[in-house]
Amino acid sequence: MKIISHRAINARYPENSLQSICWAFQNGYGIETDVRVNKEGSLVIIHDENGKRLFGNPKKIIDMTDKECRSLVYNGYEKENIRLCFFEEVCKSYKEIGNDVTMALHIKDIQELKVIEKTVELLRKYKLQNSSFLVAVDNQTLPLINLVKEKYSGIKAGLHLPENSPLYTKPNFKKADIIWLDEETGKWLTPKMADLAKKTNSLTYCMSPEFVPNNIFQQNYKKRWSDFLAMKFDAIVTDHADELKEFIKNNKKL
Repeated sequence: MKIISHRAINARYPENSLQSICWAFQNGYGIETDVRVNKEGSLVIIHDENGKRLFGNPKKIIDMTDKECRSLVYNGYEKENIRLCFFEEVCKSYKEIGNDVTMALHIKDIQELKVIEKTVELLRKYKLQNSSFLVAVDNQTLPLINLVKEKYSGIKAGLHLPENSPLYTKPNFKKADIIWLDEETGKWLTPKMADLAKKTNSLTYCMSPEFVPNNIFQQNYKKRWSDFLAMKFDAIVTDHADELKEFIKNNKKL
């Protein structure tokens, strides 16, 4: 079972920072991280479309220059000078630390100019094609897969499959390298789904309940962890990587 740290969240460093990503790599965790493009076409790592929540700057990332992006310091981390991270910094750090973990690269908006092209360029530059995959959510997920398969050989792509998605079909599973799963009721992810993924040579990545809105297991996420282990999904994406690592260690029979 792979452990994927959601936005590389941990108790020491802010989400999606280079420091938090390096923490994940050093501890043997993969990461789910968010890729956006700025005004100059550089790729930066941030979930939100603007810097208000994390940096106190309401300006949209797409409207910021490299200089403006480099000036963004995380709220509460001014003394440590922890700044917005560029994707190339992540690639360099992976090559230095790596630990053979997986990077799930959430392309926040596939319509942003050249965001996919530039992401692929850096993955190829640092030879990270086998250590990563691209994923987009909701109505962008299939267009991303189709574009990657058409234009970028050797690059892996994931299919987002939220609860009751009409995309849950064998042909779509065959298109994808990874099935990116989330749910709310606890009835969506089943052994049948895991079996279909294995038959179509896809890997299954489950979103842990604690960060999924309206998930009934938000306060009892370990119960769902047990289910994921028993159903033999391939990876769990979580805000609690250290806790999940210990949980897996103590539940090897599942």
